Amino acid sequence: MTFSYAVCAGAAAAILLNASAATAARESVVYTFCGPGSVCPSEPSAGALIEVRGELYGTTDGGGQFLRGTLYKFDPATRRMTVLHSFGGSGDGIGANGLLHADGMFYGTTVAGGAFDKGTVFAFDLKTKSETVLHSFGGSGDGANPEITVPIKAGGLLYGATAWGGAYGDGTVFSVDPGTGAETVLHSFQNNGSDGFSPWAGLTNSHGMLYGTTVWGGTGTQCADEGCGTLYSINPQNSAYAVLYSFTGIDDAVFPMASLLHYKGMLYGTSLDGVGVFSFDPQTQIETMIKDSQVATRSMGALIGRHGKLYGTNPDEGHHTCLGGSMCGDVFAVDFRNGGGKVVYALRNNGTDGNDPEAGLVDVNGVLYGTTVLGGARNGGTIFTVKP
Repeated sequence: MTFSYAVCAGAAAAILLNASAATAARESVVYTFCGPGSVCPSEPSAGALIEVRGELYGTTDGGGQFLRGTLYKFDPATRRMTVLHSFGGSGDGIGANGLLHADGMFYGTTVAGGAFDKGTVFAFDLKTKSETVLHSFGGSGDGANPEITVPIKAGGLLYGATAWGGAYGDGTVFSVDPGTGAETVLHSFQNNGSDGFSPWAGLTNSHGMLYGTTVWGGTGTQCADEGCGTLYSINPQNSAYAVLYSFTGIDDAVFPMASLLHYKGMLYGTSLDGVGVFSFDPQTQIETMIKDSQVATRSMGALIGRHGKLYGTNPDEGHHTCLGGSMCGDVFAVDFRNGGGKVVYALRNNGTDGNDPEAGLVDVNGVLYGTTVLGGARNGGTIFTVKP
């Protein structure tokens, strides 16, 4: 399937602020990735950077010894880049989706590679600088191809979602024991008109329940035969699964792809199309659109919460045109209390700025760090900072 950035019926209400509103923040490119085809890191993945003891860690889709991506460390103080692992060796995964830091280890998924070329769950030991494939997805009955999901850890297990595979071929929710590598499929999605299918986002833990979204499926009728996507819950204790909300495509989110943010008792998210940021109350199971936020939110990266505001990135919005005629992308902020929002910074096609910020942001001492897939001096993406 292919995605269209055309807004579904009723979604035209999302509007952009004028260009002057996007100049209130200071932006700086702090690292420029190499261009495609180089052994040095290039094309950062859709997973947000993570901060561990003042240093930033992330993954790329390109570069490395095998030209299949890297796991890297970036020191903001010295702006030094260090490659810790090159993906793509024998039996290794390729196309890493970002990282989880837990108990001195990094965990992640890859969209492809592994023993069956359908993706992996991996662990990386910070002390020994060694990577281990915990599970290779097999597709039939098992999950396949975790697209942009980063695992979470709960009760000693890793939890995540695959976009495809499972009993019906439409994706799974899975758990993996990081000690033994044993994998369990908790739920297989089915494209049957009511269930969601193809979950690209990772899971979010809220009071012991796991929440996620599917890109397609559900009962929404405005997105042809595919459905507009769902928001679901799953109980890790007994695998009980429920569709809590079907996105409608009418003044609503459409094709939710980013992981949900649990912030101040609510779940917040964005979608590839739609009219703004949405909130979901796990207690009342009511979904609300913050559609007067004055920013077009077509995001692949998860939101972060900071001082009562939600910050995120748009890969194909902004005020400046990049190569191919698409917008270069922007960083936006939304006040979850009153819906007021603004474009914090609009990336530019000026030979320095990156463009296409697919990943979310990380807050390091009041400075927001993000990555772009393209742009920069070598057109292999950038690490940038924005200080609102």
